[in-house]
Amino acid sequence: MHSSNRKFFIRLTVFLVGFFIIERILAFLLIPAYGFTRWTMHDFYAQEKNIDIAFVGASHTYQSFDPAIFDSKLGINSFNLGSSNQTPQDSYYIIKELLSIYKPKQIIYEITYPVFLASELSQNHVMTSLVIYDYFAPSQNKMEYFFHAFKPDNYADVFFHSYRYRSKFNFRYMKNTLAEKMNATYRRYLPFQSGYFTYGIKGFVVSSYQAGDAEMARPLSVWDDKNKNEEGFFYLQKIIEICKQENIELVLVTAPMPKSLLADTGNYQQAHDFFARLAEEEGLEYYDFCLLKPDIAKFPNSYFRDKSHLNNIGADKFSNIFAEFLLLNQDDRRSYFLTSFDEL
Repeated sequence: MHSSNRKFFIRLTVFLVGFFIIERILAFLLIPAYGFTRWTMHDFYAQEKNIDIAFVGASHTYQSFDPAIFDSKLGINSFNLGSSNQTPQDSYYIIKELLSIYKPKQIIYEITYPVFLASELSQNHVMTSLVIYDYFAPSQNKMEYFFHAFKPDNYADVFFHSYRYRSKFNFRYMKNTLAEKMNATYRRYLPFQSGYFTYGIKGFVVSSYQAGDAEMARPLSVWDDKNKNEEGFFYLQKIIEICKQENIELVLVTAPMPKSLLADTGNYQQAHDFFARLAEEEGLEYYDFCLLKPDIAKFPNSYFRDKSHLNNIGADKFSNIFAEFLLLNQDDRRSYFLTSFDEL
């Protein structure tokens, strides 16, 4: 090799190494310290026992199902793999990651119907996938997730955290992030509180906040069969198929939401009927706790932290009810529900 070529490769190597070091330093200073997914995935990979029941889905999931209650009542090891804005595509690859390590007997998939509306897709969902991808362990599943979840215009966000979090590029923020990451809570993955939220154990996040009337006044997006997110249903079908292949019981569940919210939304019954039909066609059970009979339990507005998410009181009550519900036979389970929203 000529001397000039050797110098070029030495300089290129020095540049790339320097660039990588600077990128990692900036990433450490810019990535928010207290993100729930970091804690969830650390706890997920650290489980010493098999995960018997896994809860999967968007934010209603990780704020509704308390693994400690299910473990105590059912004598199992459960885990909450919910995350904010989690799409069915995200859920599918999370389930594949779960199955690569553990042998669950049951997967509880929480159905929040706006996730399946095309109009609800946004850049926020890309960011959600990026954060999940960050904390997946290196594997073939992670590589497949990369090629299916991201387009070429997302690649800079995937590989360069300094670019992804460029809006946070200021000295005060980076100084505060450094201080937070030097804390034992961050380094040892201890339970932590961020605002009204507390990360408990095994993916469960709880809020003590009680929503006011103004926060309850914003309805959900209206369900429309013509506005379906086809990709979402494609991955829901893949979730159904992989559970059947692995002989895992897949249970579709909708966590409680305030009656006033559903009434203001206008056509909740149509959304419920759509997923009930889908479940029946696939030979699955769908349990919509928005239609829970009032004589079994009520979930007043004081049980919610905002227009649709349970707070600590609501999550505790729902987890206890649902854990006991799972011990019932099919006929007794079905007796828990009204057939129509109009009966509420």
